[in-house]
Amino acid sequence: MEMSLLGRFARLVNDIGFDLTSKKFMLLLALFAVASFVLLVWVWPRLSQKGLKSVLGRVGLLGLATVTALAAVASVVNWDIRVYPKWSDLLGTGDGTQNIVGVADRGDQREGGLRVTSSSVPGGGDRASSGQIDTVEFSGPTSGLKSTGSVYLPPQYFSQEQAPRIPVVLVVAGTDQKPEDVLKGLDPANAGGTPAIWAVIGLAGTGATACVDVPGGPQAQTFVGQDATQQLTTTYRIAPARSGWAIAGIGDGGGCALMTGLAHSAKFNAVVSLGGEVTAPDNPRRSDLYGGSEAIRDTTDPLWRVKNLPAPPLQILLGQGKNQDAAGLDALEKAAREPTRVSRLSRTGGGDDAVSWKPRMREVAKWLGERLDDGTTTP
Repeated sequence: MEMSLLGRFARLVNDIGFDLTSKKFMLLLALFAVASFVLLVWVWPRLSQKGLKSVLGRVGLLGLATVTALAAVASVVNWDIRVYPKWSDLLGTGDGTQNIVGVADRGDQREGGLRVTSSSVPGGGDRASSGQIDTVEFSGPTSGLKSTGSVYLPPQYFSQEQAPRIPVVLVVAGTDQKPEDVLKGLDPANAGGTPAIWAVIGLAGTGATACVDVPGGPQAQTFVGQDATQQLTTTYRIAPARSGWAIAGIGDGGGCALMTGLAHSAKFNAVVSLGGEVTAPDNPRRSDLYGGSEAIRDTTDPLWRVKNLPAPPLQILLGQGKNQDAAGLDALEKAAREPTRVSRLSRTGGGDDAVSWKPRMREVAKWLGERLDDGTTTP
């Protein structure tokens, strides 16, 4: 009974976005540490009298301040090295994930493909009924960038009867997002829609401050739009034509997906941007992204491309974030011309994290399912 309650607690806090590596959890611990220190300074003079109660009070306050400070520091360390990614790992309740030691049957993997570092089956079942999650390493031969990623293979991927090729949704994790957190938050296994491979590629750790091919600097857009697609195709049994490919993202990952989809429209049939901006990144962290060239900046600006370049045969779904101004989305939708088509989610969605968009995933998956196929025919 005790383990059952702990398991329910672990699932509850993870579902609401308070897992052990979430920013909200770390911020909460930091606030507790600050509050404990303020309480210590405020109450200490009242406990200056002699006596056992005063001594115990001082010891208790020092202990509280020390424990909360250590907990805040430990949460940051755990976020970095991920000893306990989830509450179930810390509490020992397990998450029902079955690790696979020998990784096999991933299609025509060969030189030039992804490096798969581990695989697991969600829910502890078998791959034919539950699918598989791979932890991978992207290594871009053209861009020279490297990063980690997570790939969800649906149960249909392991069909022994037809061995079909599967559509793919390439999800861009923003510069402050971890691929495994994005995949877990979106939870494509329970989103419905057409069975698809969901591959999340991270930009954190690549040296790129934005999804831009910086003159003389990191080639992040090439990494996402060219290298990642090539490595995925080499590694997995993926639909060959563009009608089987979509690119998506949340927050700055959504802006990257929109920009990359427009720039590489020969590869992608659909784009999903949830809370992403529709204009070019404006020199984040004071870095020069465009080499002082307005022309280069324009070509990395989705709104400018839609207004000024020939319209590609691309279908775009925009989701307005809860703190996002709708003016940019309205402008892009108004500027779009056939054969580019822009759709909007019916109401405002989440923020910059995947968990906050999870309630909209069925709507997103349904939209994608109507636009993706096995890629055997090109629209």
